[in-house]
Amino acid sequence: MPFLSSADIIAGDEYLLTEILLRLPAQTLLKFKPVCKHWNFIISSPHFAHHHSRQIPPISGMIFYSWSNSKFEFARFSGAGGHKLLKTSFTFLPFANDLLDVRILQSCNGLLLCSSVQKSTSDLRNYFVYNPTTGKSSTIPPMPSDSKSVGMNLAFDPSKSPHYSIISITGSTISPLHHQINIFGSASRNWRICIGQFIAPFDLVFSNGVYWNRAVHWISPTGTSLCFDTDKERIAEMPGVPHNGGGWSARKCRLFQETNGHLHLVEVYRGCETEVKVFEMERDYSNWFLKYSVDLNGIARYYPEVIKRYVDPCDGIFYAFRVICLCRRENEEDSSMVISIPGGKIIAYNFMHNKFTEITSDNHSNEFSPKMEWLDVYPYVETLACI
Repeated sequence: MPFLSSADIIAGDEYLLTEILLRLPAQTLLKFKPVCKHWNFIISSPHFAHHHSRQIPPISGMIFYSWSNSKFEFARFSGAGGHKLLKTSFTFLPFANDLLDVRILQSCNGLLLCSSVQKSTSDLRNYFVYNPTTGKSSTIPPMPSDSKSVGMNLAFDPSKSPHYSIISITGSTISPLHHQINIFGSASRNWRICIGQFIAPFDLVFSNGVYWNRAVHWISPTGTSLCFDTDKERIAEMPGVPHNGGGWSARKCRLFQETNGHLHLVEVYRGCETEVKVFEMERDYSNWFLKYSVDLNGIARYYPEVIKRYVDPCDGIFYAFRVICLCRRENEEDSSMVISIPGGKIIAYNFMHNKFTEITSDNHSNEFSPKMEWLDVYPYVETLACI
């Protein structure tokens, strides 16, 4: 009987091979496809892609929109605990040469909801879903009605279903406060009216919805925040966020984001803008609770460039830094807050160790735009999800 090596045994056992491949990162699997036809067949299977995508990994990088050159840039976390951010060659939307004014509207569990204007058409915006890991995209057909959308949101939970939904909020002729919800399902490839009319605060930010816990969430700077349960298809109010007093005029939302299964809201307060509060929503929506309270006063000691040379009296903000991302990890000691500062530097603040670390390299080519705000940064999660 010929001797079989471990590699031969694994190669001859498709179940065992599949189980091993399912535990590898998506980018690694794409590099393994050319190894042999058998591996390529397994990895390319929609069934394999669905099962692999059910395990949602933590944030592995960020996509930036650079104001300096109007292009998208990509940086990957590397090193132990992801303590370095390295710019990587990145072809965002290979077909983008035929498009104008490409925008990322939302990042959701590895997929991106984008919009653009076709060069050959008018200024009518088109929408599509894009998987930056696989490079695949799918165009969203126009809504049947002529109503203008005031917010398009992506709802995708691969742990529950391989299909995604697009939630579109349109205005109403009844009043500026009345809205309607339309849903596009990737399974049916059709739009349908879900909720005929509902009332929302005048300043609810429909364009920056966040999907978490099977619902899309929208924040109002002054009024009641809302969420839309995508399973029950109903609107509900969200609890108010505790604050230090002074009302909404004294507080500023710096970040509203889902990370590693948690919904967070990051705020700073006028007059004490180095005091950053990170709130987290309970899964039963009973309340927001204070997850982290951070005093970044020491940031100026290590990075004096954050002190503004000119302070706008209407603004009252003395420090020039932006909280651009939260990275919650399985190991709480590796969880951090990512901050951009003038000069294109990006630093990470470790919550547990109260420590600043510059995560961009010393190489000038690795610097980023100093004008970044949280709306210009999109979390990147690897996924093989089919679209």
